Amino acid sequence: MKYYIEIYWPKEPQKSGRPLGLWFHKGKEGKADKMEIGDKVLLYETGTHPDDGVKGNKKIFGSVTVSGGKKVYSENEYPKVNGMSWNIYIPIEKNIIVDRGNGIEWDIIRKMLGWEKGSAIRNGPLQIKKEDFKELENLLKSKNGL
Repeated sequence: MKYYIEIYWPKEPQKSGRPLGLWFHKGKEGKADKMEIGDKVLLYETGTHPDDGVKGNKKIFGSVTVSGGKKVYSENEYPKVNGMSWNIYIPIEKNIIVDRGNGIEWDIIRKMLGWEKGSAIRNGPLQIKKEDFKELENLLKSKNGL
């Protein structure tokens, strides 16, 4: 079992009709191939959400488990997002999902993982140590009374 942090737009899959899961575009297929059933993933938001224009909070807001193997849809099966076809899908089971405004802030994440000040999560999924994953997941739970 491996542990990751991955960027995720909380509302986009539901708006476009996509099933809840991790979605990748063609350029990220190799990264999707790394993930296996049972792997744990902390969901991190960033950027402007195409569904509501709200700028991302740069927070971890969820913890999920990979529940199935990769599926590749045709490029026309779902609407494009920001001009890209996000057609590579990995199903997930929700462990913890909180309101995106109530997640773990970037400064805390960076400090806990020992990342440089300018670090960003752009080329995920980024593998992290089990201990770091558990610490971040426990912080998410405690912050939300879970």
